[in-house]
This record gives sequence, C-alpha cells and structure tokens, in this order.
Amino acid sequence: TSSDLVLFPVVVLKEGAIAHNAAVMAQYCSDNDVYLAPHCKTHMSAELARLQLAEGAWAVTVANVSQARVFRTAGASRILIANQVIDDQALRWIAAELSLDPELEIYCLVDSHAGVEIMDQVLQEAGLRRPLAVLVELGFAGGRSGCRSAEEAVSVASAVNAKARLHLAGVECYEGILGHTPDAVTLTQVDSLFIRLRDLAGHLARLGFLDSSE
Repeated sequence: TSSDLVLFPVVVLKEGAIAHNAAVMAQYCSDNDVYLAPHCKTHMSAELARLQLAEGAWAVTVANVSQARVFRTAGASRILIANQVIDDQALRWIAAELSLDPELEIYCLVDSHAGVEIMDQVLQEAGLRRPLAVLVELGFAGGRSGCRSAEEAVSVASAVNAKARLHLAGVECYEGILGHTPDAVTLTQVDSLFIRLRDLAGHLARLGFLDSSE
C-alpha cells in the first residue's frame, strides 16, 4: 500500500550509536573544560537536539533565525545563531522571544559597525528591554565574514558597548574554510587564527569590554 512506501533518500539512525556518541562528546568536553553548542543545521531534529542538551550541551547552534524558530519551538532555552542578523523581521522575532521569556538566551554575531547600527535600531523599534548577547567575529584575509584585524574587532566591540540593546558576550571565529584536510599548512593557519582569537579576547577583557564571568 502507499502507506508502506519508503521514499529515498532516507537515513537510518541507530539509537545506541547516537547515545554513545553523545555521551563520548559530553565526556570529552567535561574532561577538557569546554562548553559544547552543537550545530543543528544538518540534522534539524528536535529529538537529536534534546538528546544533546540532556547530555550537557551548553546550547544549540543554528545558521539563521528560521532554524532558531524550529529549536525554540522544541524547547531550547539557549540558542547561538552563527551569523550576523540584520534582517528586520528576524530581529523583531528575536526581540519578541526575549521579551516573552526572561530565561531565554539568544546569541548572534557581529562583524561591522553597520551591522551593530542596524541591530540596535531595529531592536529599539521592537521595544526590546534587555540586551541581545552578541559575539564579535574575527575573520581573516580572503574569508567570507568577520573582522579582518584585531583593531577592527576592537572597534566593533566598542560600538557594541555603546548600544543599550546589545551586550558583548565574547568573541568567535570560523576556521572551516581554511582547509578540509589536516595537513601542516591548514593546521598552522587554524592555530594562527585561534591564537589571534585568544589574544583578542584577552585584549577586550583588559579593556573592560567583557565581564570576568564570560
């Protein structure tokens, strides 16, 4: 019958393997004192996200507000949007959700003065009363996003701190497009980016731009 049809492509997930992988990753993060915010844009599964959160994941990561809405509906209370959000309707959704639930945490990225201005203005127009947490993104020459230098990142961070509806929660970078194989050149480039990110975080902390708890 039509109800018995299996339409391809399909994927079969083994519950035991998924539970094992989630537990191993949780243990690794615990052993190394790091917080995990798994990117859910690939599976887009509320069930898998709940499993990851139950195993101690700090948050869920998504690529845009459309995906954030899916996991918000699934009950996620801490969401990282791994992009700068400058769309009017997307920002208004964020403002509405933050206003409705004082326990909800939403984070997104910033990498330009223009983005900071747009976000603050729309959030103000939407009546947001508590600030949206943002991370300054550090990029690299030829990259697709992010501040190209530490000086630019500090300038953007300073602009964030001047806005009532934005709160600087930290820094961020994306190394994925530096290379796709663990060769020496790629690993050196990744190490260099992470060292720059660490140094940026320390500099912002010394400037008083970051809370000691962040």
